Amino acid sequence: MIPKKCAERNNKERLHLTKTFKFSYSSTSLILKQILKLFAFFWLFSMSFVTVLEESQKAEIVINPDLNIAQYQFLLCHTEYDPKKKIEVKEKLMEAITKNEMGKYYEYVSKILGIPVNKELMERLTKQNKEKLEKFEADIIDAEKSQGESEVRDAWLKKAEYLSQIGDRDASLKALSYTYDRTVGVGKQIDIIFHQIRIALFYMNHALIKEKFQEVHKLIEQGGDWDRKNRLKAYEGYYALAVRDFKKAASLLLDAVCTFTSYELITYETLVFYTVVAAMLGNRNELRDKVVNSAEIREQLYSQQDLRRYLHSLYECDYAGFFSCLADLETRMKFDRILAPHYTHYCRMMRAKAYQQLLSSYRSLTLRYMGEAFGVSPQFMDKELHYFISSGHLTCKIDRVRGVVETNQVNSKNVQYAALIRDGDVLLNRIQKLSRNRISKLKSAVKILMVLSGWIYTAAALLFACSAVAFTIEPMNLASLGTSRTVSPEQIDLADSLNSINCAQIDETDFWLCKGPQFLDSRTGTLHRIPQATKRKPSMLAYSSRPSETDRPIIRLG
Repeated sequence: MIPKKCAERNNKERLHLTKTFKFSYSSTSLILKQILKLFAFFWLFSMSFVTVLEESQKAEIVINPDLNIAQYQFLLCHTEYDPKKKIEVKEKLMEAITKNEMGKYYEYVSKILGIPVNKELMERLTKQNKEKLEKFEADIIDAEKSQGESEVRDAWLKKAEYLSQIGDRDASLKALSYTYDRTVGVGKQIDIIFHQIRIALFYMNHALIKEKFQEVHKLIEQGGDWDRKNRLKAYEGYYALAVRDFKKAASLLLDAVCTFTSYELITYETLVFYTVVAAMLGNRNELRDKVVNSAEIREQLYSQQDLRRYLHSLYECDYAGFFSCLADLETRMKFDRILAPHYTHYCRMMRAKAYQQLLSSYRSLTLRYMGEAFGVSPQFMDKELHYFISSGHLTCKIDRVRGVVETNQVNSKNVQYAALIRDGDVLLNRIQKLSRNRISKLKSAVKILMVLSGWIYTAAALLFACSAVAFTIEPMNLASLGTSRTVSPEQIDLADSLNSINCAQIDETDFWLCKGPQFLDSRTGTLHRIPQATKRKPSMLAYSSRPSETDRPIIRLG
């Protein structure tokens, strides 16, 4: 047994240790609470500072040209847009035109919309534009006379920005190109090209957009900074949506969400909307990792509940809710300037993806069950599946007798192999067709060359024969002619029979001139008639004596 005194002492020590531990624990917890409060304070302060900084950056950014104006123009041109809402949109458009002094654009949009021009407003805008442009011209002249290259460049940039603001497309692009030539830094050159891209996006000039994107990539490779690289992703992703490249758009816009600074192009809310729309066509795993679990996108989805329901309905397999959200999204896309040309294709692909997502979990399903899952009738589901099966988007079979859809689980590698074989066969057929066309064209060219060569050979032979036997006589001025040409007796005989020879010389001592059945004496210049019996005997007509030096040949061939 433990003595009583020892037990009391142990109890006192235990009590002392307990009090000490409680004190140390309470003090530690207080210190941790203070640290957490301090950390929370600094976090809130930093977030508020970042928010203020972003707001100041947005305020500093000049939206020029304003792409919302192009959206207003699109809505006013749309035949299915609500007429009551068109009145509000028209008021916004006229307010923007008046605010930005857009005289050139007002004239342009009036012709497109077919609305009468307000002459008073047009005169006021024209006067304002003229005064501002004269001021910019004076600033440019003053800078060229008394200031440096940077001041001249700034003066030209101000003029180009104003021309872009008022909607003078050609003049603004020309002024920006002139400013670009005078700009030294790569960053400032990229900013100028971004401005040209925005002008091209405003009027949707695809050729100019592609050209400027190539120039930007070259400048980025030379030394573009981090901010402009991220801005380029936003620009390219935005344009990829306009040309229906949803895969590229999703990749670029997802990268731009975290570091978005291109407020002169679109708002951050619009960027998130475009990102979700493009990413929905991608892989389910990527959709979960990059969209559903993205903190930046989740934060914005609380202010866009329709978009949030659209995303989560497909991800959580609520197919009836997904169809309802897809119908609302279709209406929104129809009246969006960028997505309007592609909303039918997009909705069709999203329906195919939803069907494939449901069918991939089962070996077979009834049409009634699928209709109930999507909130449609079995007849509509049968029609939809028939369309997507025939187009190759779904790999399944429909048993109309039993009302069952049987799925075929296809390996992705087999699909890729079949696609490779199919595309390779198409490529080989095209190559063979091209080679046949080339060979047929080559044969035709060879035939044409052969015909031409035959004609050329015939013409050359005729020319050679004529040059051998055809001569010119000038009996009125024989003294002015030069020397004669030597020909053979056979040629003389042939030419005489053809009545085409005029002059001939058999050898160095004997020469004569003949015209049909007549011949001319080269010494006396007298014309003799050839007897019919001796017409084809040129040797009887030849002279046997050589002419003297004073008796020069006075006959020349033509």
